[in-house]
Amino acid sequence: MARSELTTVPTYQEIIEQNFAALDAAATELEAAAEEFGQTADTYRTRVASLPHHDELWVGDSAGAASFRFSQTEGELDAAKAEARSLAGVIRDGRSELLRLRGELEEVAAEIRAEGFGINGDGRVTLNPDWAHDTESDRLERERSAWQGRLDQAVEVVSRADDSLRLALLEVVEGQDGRRAGVFNGGAAASTEEVLADRAEELARRLADGEELSGAELSELNHLLELEADDPQFARSLLEGLGGDGFVSLSARTADQVIGGEGDTRQSFAGLQEHLATALAAGTDVPTLEPGSMEYGQWAQTEEGLFYARFMDELHDAGSAGYAVDSLTQQDVRGYQLLTSLMNTENPDYSQRFLHDLADDIRAAEDPSLGGDEDIWRLRADDLAVDGLDADEQEWFTLDPMDAVLGVMGHQPDVATAYLDPEDGNGRLDYLLDERDWSQLNMPMGTSMVSVPGDMTGLGAALQAATTGVPADQSPTITGLNPTEAGGRIVHEVVEKFSADEGTLIADDGKFATLRPELARMTAAYMGDFQMGISQLTIREESEGFTNLTDLALDDFLGQLGRDAEAHGIVTGAQQAYTALAVDIAINQPREDGISLDGLIESAVSPGAQMAGIMSDARAGAVYDAGIAGAEEYNSRLGTIQEWTGVVLDEAVGLAAERYPLAGPVIEWGVGELSDSIFETLQRDNSEQAAQDAGDTYDEGYQAAIGAAQHAVDLATEGHYAEDSDAPTQLKNAATRTVTAFFGTLIGWDAPEAPQQ
Repeated sequence: MARSELTTVPTYQEIIEQNFAALDAAATELEAAAEEFGQTADTYRTRVASLPHHDELWVGDSAGAASFRFSQTEGELDAAKAEARSLAGVIRDGRSELLRLRGELEEVAAEIRAEGFGINGDGRVTLNPDWAHDTESDRLERERSAWQGRLDQAVEVVSRADDSLRLALLEVVEGQDGRRAGVFNGGAAASTEEVLADRAEELARRLADGEELSGAELSELNHLLELEADDPQFARSLLEGLGGDGFVSLSARTADQVIGGEGDTRQSFAGLQEHLATALAAGTDVPTLEPGSMEYGQWAQTEEGLFYARFMDELHDAGSAGYAVDSLTQQDVRGYQLLTSLMNTENPDYSQRFLHDLADDIRAAEDPSLGGDEDIWRLRADDLAVDGLDADEQEWFTLDPMDAVLGVMGHQPDVATAYLDPEDGNGRLDYLLDERDWSQLNMPMGTSMVSVPGDMTGLGAALQAATTGVPADQSPTITGLNPTEAGGRIVHEVVEKFSADEGTLIADDGKFATLRPELARMTAAYMGDFQMGISQLTIREESEGFTNLTDLALDDFLGQLGRDAEAHGIVTGAQQAYTALAVDIAINQPREDGISLDGLIESAVSPGAQMAGIMSDARAGAVYDAGIAGAEEYNSRLGTIQEWTGVVLDEAVGLAAERYPLAGPVIEWGVGELSDSIFETLQRDNSEQAAQDAGDTYDEGYQAAIGAAQHAVDLATEGHYAEDSDAPTQLKNAATRTVTAFFGTLIGWDAPEAPQQ
């Protein structure tokens, strides 16, 4: 049987009914056999191979041959003892793991039965017969399907452990210990993970060293990693054996085949890349401890801590070194470029310590102030088949490893926040936004080379995740927003830098212009603080106070965001949503005597009106200067815009409901009504008529702000006044007057006289 050949997958019933006593008995017999082999070896050594005066009585060729034979026999007996002990250890280790995983399967099964479902012998979750006529059959089927998924996963985990044990036993028996013509394997390890890691390391090392593996060996390596790559002990053993240079060399070899290979071979190497990424994550999964702390010092002296320090040192040396990937380019590429390319093929969760250390090590390699070379990653683009990078290769290959590792952090918001938080004075944001050269690609232009700006996708992802709590690859409707004080510190520093000099860095031709959509999402998540920063008014305390923006040039920052179509829509939608909740609270919450309702309406509406003026001014300027995206392109982004508008509204509604249990009709109506109205406003805002000239754009933004404020009043007053009451009309007039008064205060535009109802 080939080592990678799969056996029959055990069923749920077989796992539950399996008696593992036979494994225990086999291990006991093997341990006894090991003792007997040991005793036999001792007897042979003392009575045959080492007779008294042996060297004096027997000399010549025959004596030499006999001595060699004795030595071989001794070695074989010692190897037999070692193999028997190894088999016993692997069996006991595998038995313990199977029992543990079966226990987890039984716990899942117990939960399923506790919910009233059944499980048949094939492992199928079944509905209770008493539910045959239940009116909620669709819901019950969804629940049954969800439980089925959990049960199947638990069965699969047991099956994988069973296959790992099978492969480990085969490796012990069929593996070699380096002795010529030896029968027994005297070098086998004594645990499943160690045995399989040794075999995986052997195959991986041969591949990294440039050797060709057979199809069966490559399949075996893939299968071993598929089964075990996510096991920390296995992964550490593999990484320890390969070392930093070996791991990067293996990454180079797999990259060469993924880019230049074909058919099944290419597919096998693509799978290998994913498994190596998983092994890297598992092997470097270390605790997040503060360097210099007593806990860190204690951990650093553990086996795990010593391994991690060694591997990261080796990885840093390899990361700055050059490696050949002929199918990619004839130029040497750097180890960190290969490593981060590998990490981006799969998205396992990497530990915070590893990602932070990796990013800091990349910086050390490139930052001249730390002794690095700012051109270390620079390559040239393909020019008429000149050795370089073409567009397809650049999609896979991460030219900029710093941007790539920031992109990985963008999938893990807590990790991104901790890395970019400026509180401890680490200078990371200063370096990334003030000092770093983000152009890593040279493009031939005639006889000269032109530096091509990077798109900073990873930086944008990390900033979004760090400030909003929304992973770069997920919709905010899935995760919700999570503004924090740490995120607020990042927001303050980002806005301070990007609002300086009239927002030059994020202007249309600014170095960071491509980040404007992510910066708009950040603004949406901290809308309360942005409105407070503009107006100096406290509107809703529970949504504010994460960051203090009152001393910053917010009009310049927001003005540059507004020139980007997607950013304009996100900020405008979030502003309207936040203002609507402020209006609802102003109208419906109890107020003390002497507090004017008109005054509360003004406080609720005026910050948003000022922001609406800034955004309309920016949009008008973009229309006037160069024209912004046409209706079709702009409206294609409205799905993303509506998601962020909706989630800002959801968060605000949730906070209002928690703080004000008797909140008004915005909460009773739900988010949909207001969200739809905002969405329609944004669509109208991009109509062809609005884009005819800058003046129309101002007017359109002004009318949209009035419409949004009036609609918020409609929702907040619904059901609170008699049908013949003119109070709702008066409140809408107050909202309209506020928009008129404040819309142009920060942009120098005089609004037309507002119509009164």
